[in-house]
Amino acid sequence: MALSLSDVKSPAGDVDGAVWFPGTDPTAVDALLNGYITDAEGVSDDIGAQEQWVYYRAATAVADRLSGQGGGSVTLTLVDQGSKTTTNSAAAADYWERKAAAYLAAFEAADADVEKDPLGGFAVLRSLRFG
Repeated sequence: MALSLSDVKSPAGDVDGAVWFPGTDPTAVDALLNGYITDAEGVSDDIGAQEQWVYYRAATAVADRLSGQGGGSVTLTLVDQGSKTTTNSAAAADYWERKAAAYLAAFEAADADVEKDPLGGFAVLRSLRFG
């Protein structure tokens, strides 16, 4: 069974598009997450590890945006009130950087359970019964 968009999006998954990518069209969020899923399939054969990789990539994108890598400020258009520019705080970027690091650590832990076959390059699950 392959990892799907519904596995990583809220309510089943961690990514709530309105919170992680506010103001972004839901179709664009889905395209972004699908790209992360494709990337995850290339870095691990383990579904659990793939899911953590998607979260890592998404949280890193949020941290980059908040830290100024993706613009640093957000312009909000308020109905009947004109536009307002808000600057993101360092604490918000730090929160998302820590969150991304936690997802990366979870990915590495999940992926460590999968051994790589030196002859064929295929992932081989270690038996829990025979060690």
